[in-house]
Amino acid sequence: MLGKVILNDKEYFKIQITFSKEGGGDDFDDVYIYWFNTQTYLPDFLAYSFSVNGGGNRFRIAYNERYISGIRFVDYENYKTIDSKYPIQDIDKLYNTKELKLLSKIEIKDIKVTN
Repeated sequence: MLGKVILNDKEYFKIQITFSKEGGGDDFDDVYIYWFNTQTYLPDFLAYSFSVNGGGNRFRIAYNERYISGIRFVDYENYKTIDSKYPIQDIDKLYNTKELKLLSKIEIKDIKVTN
């Protein structure tokens, strides 16, 4: 738990997830951060750092929330930092100051849920 932060005028729990080298796979050193809305407990933002292919940081903003058969689906705006050495734990500060670059949009289409 990294505390609480404000993003888009809403309060979020900021959670960091890491893995140990043993049992953590090839990318055990990747770091993930999730921002859970303190009212809804839904993850509206996520970020991760990675080291493959030169490494970098990504920050994703959930949008287009919809529920199909009771399952929540979202699309994402996918941002990157200009400086890949910026600490992933502070990436929300770059978002708040509009210092991230939109890299892509991740859109899920034609969703089918079967039982």
